[in-house]
Amino acid sequence: MQRSWAPLVALCLATCGEPPSPVPDGSGSATIEPADDLLVGSVGAWKIHYEAGEEGLPDNAGLVFHLPLYWHWTRPQSTHPNQPGHVRAERSSGRPVGDLGVNPAMMYVAVSPGSDGLAPGETLTLHYGSSDPDRFSPVKADPFAEDAQVFRVTVDGDGDGVYGDIDDPPSLRLLPRPALRLLATLTPSLATPGSETVVRIAPLDGSDNLDESFDREVDLLWIREGAPPDTIPIASLHPAARGTMRWTGRVPPEPGRYRVLARADGLEDGLSDPLTSRPNPGRRRLIWADLHGHSGLTDGTGSADDYHFYAKHVAGLDAASLTDHDQHGLFPLSAEAWEQQQVVARAYNEPGFYVAMMGYEYTNWVSGHRNVYFRDEGGPVFAWSDSLYDTPPELHAALEADRALTIPHHTAGQPIPIDWSYHDPILEPVVEITSVHGVSEYVGAPGAVRGAKEGHTVIDALDRGYRLAFIGSGDGHVGHPGRRLSPFPWGMAGLWVDELTREGVFDALKRRSVFATTGPRIVVRFSVGGVPMGSVAGIGGDASDTLAVPLPVLGEVLGTEPIELIEIVRNGEPVARFAPDEDALAPRFSLEIESAPGDYLYLRVTQSDQAMAWSSPVWVE
Repeated sequence: MQRSWAPLVALCLATCGEPPSPVPDGSGSATIEPADDLLVGSVGAWKIHYEAGEEGLPDNAGLVFHLPLYWHWTRPQSTHPNQPGHVRAERSSGRPVGDLGVNPAMMYVAVSPGSDGLAPGETLTLHYGSSDPDRFSPVKADPFAEDAQVFRVTVDGDGDGVYGDIDDPPSLRLLPRPALRLLATLTPSLATPGSETVVRIAPLDGSDNLDESFDREVDLLWIREGAPPDTIPIASLHPAARGTMRWTGRVPPEPGRYRVLARADGLEDGLSDPLTSRPNPGRRRLIWADLHGHSGLTDGTGSADDYHFYAKHVAGLDAASLTDHDQHGLFPLSAEAWEQQQVVARAYNEPGFYVAMMGYEYTNWVSGHRNVYFRDEGGPVFAWSDSLYDTPPELHAALEADRALTIPHHTAGQPIPIDWSYHDPILEPVVEITSVHGVSEYVGAPGAVRGAKEGHTVIDALDRGYRLAFIGSGDGHVGHPGRRLSPFPWGMAGLWVDELTREGVFDALKRRSVFATTGPRIVVRFSVGGVPMGSVAGIGGDASDTLAVPLPVLGEVLGTEPIELIEIVRNGEPVARFAPDEDALAPRFSLEIESAPGDYLYLRVTQSDQAMAWSSPVWVE
């Protein structure tokens, strides 16, 4: 017999009233105590107070306190009350909380309200560390400065396992410590005697944060290497933009190799990378770029404004790109955030002095990560999370070949290797050979990326016949583009540009007029058969010729330290290895290498400080 429940439902509604509405996800608010600004690396203890909203929280609800995941806050733990990072939770009502779960790797603490839930306005407090002598568990703050270090709180109001962020999560401002040393950058690295040069000075603390409160006079002096140890006074500067200084002047009239020394009372001197002055430095201009980095929008530190200010005024880069993830880290790259990044980049872009390139990271966890770059303004963000673009062929099909290109990175190993079974020769002319993740040249390379695997290295791609030029980039996440995060490896790109504009940088990447270093500004020139790196050398003969012929190989290296080893790599193997027999700081060489159609050759350099540089290959036809 079929039953009708309608009378019972009507009776319940009449006597019991409407069923309670579910509590929305992300309800309630939170504050942090103390909320005072603090110096980076400070030791303390904090309380995060979550206050239930007007609906309260039922007993099956969930709370997650997200402690700062990036980069070096003390990891939470709940088992040792007198050890660093201990966490515990309590309620303002005095009633016991429910389960408390800690994930130290992902820096979060999950708490259930307790058997009776939280009443409207009731507070649940997470103690992150303690300064109580009987329960001393210190917490060390991140060493990298940030205006708003956010402590996210997410709430599952109805117990269905879906969480939402509360509005206006609490945050702390992390201030740099007083400066310990000066950073001096001198551009360009190649110049004619008497031409214009720019020196940028920045006061840095022990973690390379900019000390914006710095207020002391700085003296600049020329030093000519290889000459008597006399110095030539340049100028005395007073801090200007956020503690940084900039001097524009002239290279000394005598050809030579120069550095700038920056001095201020009480600080370690800043000695710039070298500038080589010669009558004919070359038709194209050499610029230095870090084209890969992240901000606090995804899994990094600071804002887009912080990123470009540091790149332009602190690290003294000629070009940089903020490449936040399309879908990774704390938040996806929304249309609003992408537009804001373009606004900031446009404000910092200064043709002839600094180029702010537009790009983002296509974060594909199946076939590998690639950065997408645009010739001018940013195009649409084609995210891996979108099924229309979840493979590299789909991504490349959506991009316009004349205004976009992609660059794969950490190709050989962790966090995800590149699948080289696919390659687009038009849209992908360059590979990132080194970064904070390590070197992807070959398995077993000095400073190799973690978990390097055969079949995924840069040499593996070249052996497939792909014509890929080399750059290095930071892939930095701490708000310091162009600066190495010691003791990790790093990367820098040298580009030979026709002009210092967005178009000039884009075109240099497209024609493969680039080279890579592990960070120092090591200048590399390399040619085979009369054509420069990134080009194709023809050897004559008919199309059936496969015999090797000797080709002239020329090179020059301008090191930041003495050059220890020069290698010519042909088809993945060194075919010439030698140390400079004369000037170890600026060696030149000329030799012949047997080469056949299908070969590729490139230059690899190792300095006495173990910093490295690579030319892009030359391919033989």
